[in-house]
Amino acid sequence: MALVKNGIVSLGIVTLGLVTGATVASAECAWVMWLQTVAPGTQPAGVQAVAVAAWNNREECEREREARLGKARNPAPASYVCLPDTIDPRGPKGK
Repeated sequence: MALVKNGIVSLGIVTLGLVTGATVASAECAWVMWLQTVAPGTQPAGVQAVAVAAWNNREECEREREARLGKARNPAPASYVCLPDTIDPRGPKGK
């Protein structure tokens, strides 16, 4: 239970940091909705992110995010977050 609790806290912190950074992004870029989940069995709990869809502006992305959260019935530690297409929550790519 502690692993799931720590994972949820970690997921919340990561999401908050990403959303805070996204507020300074240009309004003219595309916005991507990411599904973030806590990877089970990782120490500390690792966050995995998968791109779900993209929109032309933040408002459309946020509207769909709220709709999906309203439909969610899965109690798993997961969340949707909208970020500018210039931000990838998976981190930098290796060369």
